[in-house]
Amino acid sequence: MSPIEAAFSSILEPGLSPRGRSRAERATGAADDTTANPRQGPAGEVEGGVGRTDRATDQRVKAYGAAAARLAAAAGRDSADNPEEVAALNRLKEADAAVRAHEAAHVAAGGSHVRGGATYTYETGPDGRQYAVAGEVQIDVSPVKGNPQATIQKMATVRAAALAPSDPSAADRAVAAAAAQAEAAARAELSQMKAEEGEGNAAEAGGKATQSNFEQAAAQITAAQAQQVQATYGAFAARQAPAQPAFLAAA
Repeated sequence: MSPIEAAFSSILEPGLSPRGRSRAERATGAADDTTANPRQGPAGEVEGGVGRTDRATDQRVKAYGAAAARLAAAAGRDSADNPEEVAALNRLKEADAAVRAHEAAHVAAGGSHVRGGATYTYETGPDGRQYAVAGEVQIDVSPVKGNPQATIQKMATVRAAALAPSDPSAADRAVAAAAAQAEAAARAELSQMKAEEGEGNAAEAGGKATQSNFEQAAAQITAAQAQQVQATYGAFAARQAPAQPAFLAAA
């Protein structure tokens, strides 16, 4: 017989056995009758079962209290006496704490890229409570379209979030590796964009330099031509001018 069964059976003690309960009930009934219709005894004292009823009630209350205490003690002994249940419960408690800490690290490091909170898979323990035995955190790992610099920053955050727990799982390491690849691709794209931008700037600068040289050359040619024209016109004007009289020249 288990301790709990023994505690239950102890409720039916001699004082509370069916026969004992009948006597107590009869005594209680007698007390009620006596209270309602008291009879005077030879000495003028009230006869009845009032005293006996009080004693029976006290006895019953004490018996039930003792039985409840034995039940509680028996339940505790049953749990303590089952090493398998105790070990299983301890394992579930440790797993619950580890899983929650693991997922909390992902959420804290992922920041705004985390989609919602952590979700857990539960297992019911011997004590009837649920304990988390696995967890998952959804995080956005898509690149930022048209912005390699933002993609580099985002993938760095994703990689840090995947490796944030002290014991990253195989899935965590896979996410970190994928984020590293996306970050490398974004860096290559950014380098290409900068190279193309540099070539464009150099071509633009070269075009401006060519135009400036042409304008300077044209200006120089124009000035030379102007001097030549001026010199030619001066010689021509001198040849065409009429000779002056001697007296004018002397004056």
